[in-house]
Amino acid sequence: MRYIGLRVSREIEIHDLTEGSFRVGDWLVEPSLNRVSRRHKSVQLEIKMMDVLVCLAQHAGELVERRQIVDSVWATEYLSDNTLTHAIAELRNALGDDVKHPAYIDTIYRRGYRLIAPVEGLTPAAAQESVEEPACKLVVGERECFLREGENLIGRAREAYVCVNS
Repeated sequence: MRYIGLRVSREIEIHDLTEGSFRVGDWLVEPSLNRVSRRHKSVQLEIKMMDVLVCLAQHAGELVERRQIVDSVWATEYLSDNTLTHAIAELRNALGDDVKHPAYIDTIYRRGYRLIAPVEGLTPAAAQESVEEPACKLVVGERECFLREGENLIGRAREAYVCVNS
């Protein structure tokens, strides 16, 4: 496996990217960056996975029916059941959740899902204290990845700060 390491120095002006950040359990969720992080771990999510998490967080503690999630996130007439199931499985994987003993996402059989972890909204100032402000961004095609100051591991490994799918 090959990895790319980048060192970034803070020499550019950064706009406040923390608006809309919130906490789910001990995870900091940053929808504008498609990222969840806690302690020294950061996971980059796909856009639709982040949209599913935000949808569940907006109805924290409540059953959100499958159709409601699909309508909210994909806004399409037809979508395979596997698409939503896969998105939930990926979210659970990113959050380190267990389907049999959930701490974050509970499955309500044949109906939908429920976010059971506490959700706490953050003010922009509080989020600023919790998150390293990005030093710059890497743009690849349509995708933007915000980089931290210091070393940034780029590759396909799970521990990479910027994941490259192919």
